[in-house]
Amino acid sequence: MTPVLEQPYAYRMRALVEPDWTRLPGWRDVTEAQWRDAQWQRSHCVKTVKQLHELMGDLLTDDFYADLERDQLGLYADRFRMQGEVAAQHPDQLLAALMLDAFSTKDYTGTNFFATGKKHFPSAKATFSNLLTDQLFAASFRTARQTLKTQKITFPDGSVRQLNLGRNLTLIVSPANESTAREILTAERNAAGATNVDRGTANLEVWGELGDSPKWFLMDEGFAAKPFVYQIEKAPNVVGVTDPEDSHVVKYHEFLFQAYGRYKVGLFLPQLIVGSTGVDAES
Repeated sequence: MTPVLEQPYAYRMRALVEPDWTRLPGWRDVTEAQWRDAQWQRSHCVKTVKQLHELMGDLLTDDFYADLERDQLGLYADRFRMQGEVAAQHPDQLLAALMLDAFSTKDYTGTNFFATGKKHFPSAKATFSNLLTDQLFAASFRTARQTLKTQKITFPDGSVRQLNLGRNLTLIVSPANESTAREILTAERNAAGATNVDRGTANLEVWGELGDSPKWFLMDEGFAAKPFVYQIEKAPNVVGVTDPEDSHVVKYHEFLFQAYGRYKVGLFLPQLIVGSTGVDAES
């Protein structure tokens, strides 16, 4: 015989009616006529923290009201904006780290990305170099620039193609090398008083992401391809939980924000950039 289980909960049917506004302390004495009056509704809209406090009373905590006041003062707006900026800067941080490590990271040629004696492809006989060790000064900058301008590819059949680089160069340095870089690219005259022939030959970018590294880079940006790739699977996006009635907000009195994305940077064509370790002083 199948045992009979008693119903543990007694169900009661309730009529579907409009929620009782008088349950809120601030509207406890509001009549139904007032509640349904359009003019009363417009004049009693809650627009400030003070009005919300008068309406909700101790149904919400003091911490909640204080948090809301901070938000209206804009104390949180800057934080949220900063989160978006941090998310936007993250790919730059990845690229800077990749470039700093590229002196010891192998690419498709089987050699370090920045190296000497590199082959354009496995069967190539001719080689090329994109590595310097000099600190940044005018002569080393010219060497890097000349390296890019004379860059060429020799194919298996012996034919040679000049890459025609050097028309749109960018010098990338850390803040430690900014002053020297500006002297090279923007000064009208050099230290000897002669006309600065290097002025305007490259754009300058100072990357804080490079820290205080002495390494510097000269990159050609006029070529269709680039020395590095940036692949985006899902673009960065800042999402948040800001609904005052959300269970987490109600329980913990805090909003949640997250910057999320899926992307990656990688090595591509070493022919389009010269990198220097910056360790050898000018002789």
